[in-house]
Amino acid sequence: MSSSRVAGELPELPTVVRQNVETYFGDVGAAWCRAFQEHLQSALTEWQLELKYVFPQLSINFVCLVCDSSGREAVLKLGCPNKDYYTECKALEHFSDSSAVALLRHDAARGRMLLDVVSPGASLASVEDDRAMHVAANCMKRLWKPATEEGVFPTVEDWYVAFPEYWGLEPRKQVLEEAIVREADHLFVDLIRTMGPSVVLHGDLHHDNILSNGTHSWTVIDPKGICGEPEYEVGALLRNPMPSVFNHPQAEQVFLRRVALLADRLGFDPYRLAAWSFAQGILSLLWSLDGKDDGWKPCYAWVKKIHSVYTQC
Repeated sequence: MSSSRVAGELPELPTVVRQNVETYFGDVGAAWCRAFQEHLQSALTEWQLELKYVFPQLSINFVCLVCDSSGREAVLKLGCPNKDYYTECKALEHFSDSSAVALLRHDAARGRMLLDVVSPGASLASVEDDRAMHVAANCMKRLWKPATEEGVFPTVEDWYVAFPEYWGLEPRKQVLEEAIVREADHLFVDLIRTMGPSVVLHGDLHHDNILSNGTHSWTVIDPKGICGEPEYEVGALLRNPMPSVFNHPQAEQVFLRRVALLADRLGFDPYRLAAWSFAQGILSLLWSLDGKDDGWKPCYAWVKKIHSVYTQC
C-alpha cells in the first residue's frame, strides 16, 4: 500500500489545535504548527500508513484513523513533542496488558504514537451513572501497579506546586475565595503526608477517557501518568462529565452517592475519596485561571457545592 501524498492533499491542522499548541508551547509550538503537514507526511511515509479520516473535537493533539500496509486500522496521534507527551507514551507502556488502549509503536521525541482502535468507542457518559461508577472502578483496578523505574512520572507532590504558584500571583489575579483555596491547600498537604503506597495512576480518568470496546468491555485512553496513592484517581471522575455534572440540580447528592459507590467497589475510605476530590477540584481551577475567559466558573460553582458536603463522607 502506498502512502505517498503531496503536501497539498494533507489535511490542515485544525484551528483549535493550532491555537492550543501555540498557547501552551509558545514559539516551539508555533514552529511545530507551521511544519505540521511535514510531520504528518513523515509519519505516514515512515510507518507506511494511509490516512482514512481525521477525528473531530480535537484539543491539543492531531488524531486520525489510519490503515497500515496489511490493511489493519489504527489511530495515529501527533503532538508537539513535550514532557507530557513523553509521559503519556511511558504510561501506556506501563499500562500494557491492562484496561488501557494498546500502544502499537511510538516516537515520543518526534511527537507521534500509533494506537489500537477502540470500537465502537462510545464514552462512559453514555451509561447510567451508577453503572458508570462500577465500570470506572473496574478499569482503575486493572490499571494500577507500582512504577518499575524512578523519575519517569511526576508525582502528586509535583502537582501540588500549583498552590504556592497561585499564592505568588499578584492579588488581582487571585480571583478565588481565599478561605476555600487555603482549605484545599492545607487538605492537599495533609493528604500527601498521609498517603498510602504509590502506584502509577492515569491522572485524568474521566468519562471521555473510558470508551466502549465491545458489549461488556471498556478501554482507557489518554493517560497523563502520575505517581500517587490509588485514592487520588477518583477526582477527575467525580467532576465529570462536564458540563452536565456541574449543572445537575442535585449535584451534592450525586457526589455523595458516587463517593459511596466507588468507596464500596474499591475498598477505600469514602472521606479520603471526597477530600481528594475537593482538593483536586481547586487544583483544576488553579490550572484553568489563564485570565482569558470565564470558563472556570461552572467548575468553581460545583466545587463550592462539594465543599459544603465532602466532610459528610
